[in-house]
This record gives sequence, C-alpha cells and structure tokens, in this order.
Amino acid sequence: LAPEQVNQLEASDIDLICEAFADVVDAKSSFTYRHSMGVTEAAVAIACQLNLSSDRVRLVHRAALLHDLGKLSVPNSILDKQGKLDAAEWQIVQQHPRLTREILSRIRRFDQLALIAGAHHEKLDGSGYPDHRMGSSLPLEARIIAVADVYGALTEDRPYRAGLPLDQVVEIMSKDIPTKLDADCYEALLRSL
Repeated sequence: LAPEQVNQLEASDIDLICEAFADVVDAKSSFTYRHSMGVTEAAVAIACQLNLSSDRVRLVHRAALLHDLGKLSVPNSILDKQGKLDAAEWQIVQQHPRLTREILSRIRRFDQLALIAGAHHEKLDGSGYPDHRMGSSLPLEARIIAVADVYGALTEDRPYRAGLPLDQVVEIMSKDIPTKLDADCYEALLRSL
C-alpha cells in the first residue's frame, strides 16, 4: 500500500482475524482442536449473563479467541503428554499466557485485549500464573475468561483423561469459588448452561 493510505479494518474483519488465529492455535493439538471457540462461547455467555455492554462483550470475545496464542511456543511433546508434566515442562506451559500478552501487545489497539488474554490463568488469591496477580488487579473480562477456560479444560478430552460430565465439573469448580475463581462469573456460567 502507498504510505499515505491508511486502511481501517472493520470490527467484523478483526473478529475474523481473531477467529483465524484461534483456529491455528487449536490445530496444534488434536486435544485442543476446538478449545478456543469453546472458551469463547462460554465467556461470551458469561459476559451476556453479567449484562456487559456490547463493546465489553466484543472485547471478551476477542480475548477469549486469542487467550492461548502463546501456546504456539509449547512443544507438542508437552501439550500431548499422557502423563504428569515434570517441573521443566510445567515451567514452559506456565509461560504461554505471558507470551500471549507479549504478542498481542505489539498491536497498538490491542493493549487492553493483551492484558485480559494474558491473565486467563491468574487466580483471585494470587496462586495463578504467570504474574500471580490478585483480586481487584484482575479485570472482570479476565475473570470471565478464567472461568470459561477452566470450564473448557474440564469438559474437553485431554491426553491424560476424557472430558468430565457437567455434575463433576460443577463439583470441581465450586471448590475454587470464591478464593480462586470469581463467584459472579461462575454463577453466570451456571445460569448460561
């Protein structure tokens, strides 16, 4: 393009780009072939249950689609491992949210999206990763995606176990309310189910 020309993408074009990147990330492993879209559907349902504005729902939608972008750096030998991860492997996995944030923050208009997507493994009590952020330092949108991501991870097949039934997922997730996961987001997830 000529340097003097500035082309603005439409919101729907940005959404399509986010979906395309989510498809690339999910194609990395047969166990995550639909993970980003599943997390996105759950996160948007939560956001709608919480009556977020359409702009904030769109932000949740995009951040959820791109939340695992950093997993492209995680070797498949780790992602598809059937047994327990060793300390070195776990350390590699724990870097993917930071990498997601770093990649997305390179796009000028994605600063807020980068922060939210990069915080999807943070927990309210500071026990999450990669930055051990706590409570009020976590935007609501990040809390929404954290709940949706846990829900997705528990309901999907993994190399080491089959997806869990809903009653078992609810039992497991309820143990992390309100210390690790946001209670309002969790209740919104249950209502959306």
